[in-house]
Amino acid sequence: ENCMPCIASFDDRDDKYRLINQPFALLGSYSQTDTIYLDFSDSIELKFVLHEEGGVPLVEKSVVFSADKYMSRHFFKIHDDNFNYSNNLELLWRGGLRPTEERVSEDDQYASGIISQAGEIEDVQISADDGDVSREMFKGRTEWVGIRTKYFVSALIAENLGEYAVLSAENMAFGDRGQAPLYNAGIGYSLDITSIASNIYLGPLDVDHIAKTGADLDAAMNWGFSLIRPISKGILWVLKFIHNTF
Repeated sequence: ENCMPCIASFDDRDDKYRLINQPFALLGSYSQTDTIYLDFSDSIELKFVLHEEGGVPLVEKSVVFSADKYMSRHFFKIHDDNFNYSNNLELLWRGGLRPTEERVSEDDQYASGIISQAGEIEDVQISADDGDVSREMFKGRTEWVGIRTKYFVSALIAENLGEYAVLSAENMAFGDRGQAPLYNAGIGYSLDITSIASNIYLGPLDVDHIAKTGADLDAAMNWGFSLIRPISKGILWVLKFIHNTF
């Protein structure tokens, strides 16, 4: 059921996703057992295809990884004439992020699912005492969606803006923990979409790295109330300057 990320189609009739996460065939001279080594600042593009029976292509996918970035690029080409689906396609991160904190309460406190639409931020957050949050749709031009823990974030940053965003949350057992919050987030596209392109940032909540994404991803960080945010950012800049200089 994990999907980190994949494209998916939500069926309103049975309230379930159809995840397009079947094994894709890897194209090119690589095998699935290869280990690929990149020098610093190098990148590599891997290409895949999902075939129907008889070899008819349904979805082509390419993924670009860089050795010196926390960001990768994911591109999907949908062969609409061959691929039957009845609802909008979504680029979906389903399966959350692993808990990072020894104290369960800190995962509850800091973890959340977040969306950004026209510079406005919406989020969903649950605790151990809360029930699950079923799939909620937020209509509007969507720039990015993300899932964060205390120190890390996974964000889908749309190259072609989405028509809407989706968030959901549930409490899951994780190891010997009684529960752990699990968030899902996605970007929805129009029914006639033929290609989906997105950059995915998977890394630390560090403003120096986040700034390189070109998106307002620092909104996923808690800077305090609107009047406090400039002061918070100024203090952080001073502290980082002192640390890096001395």
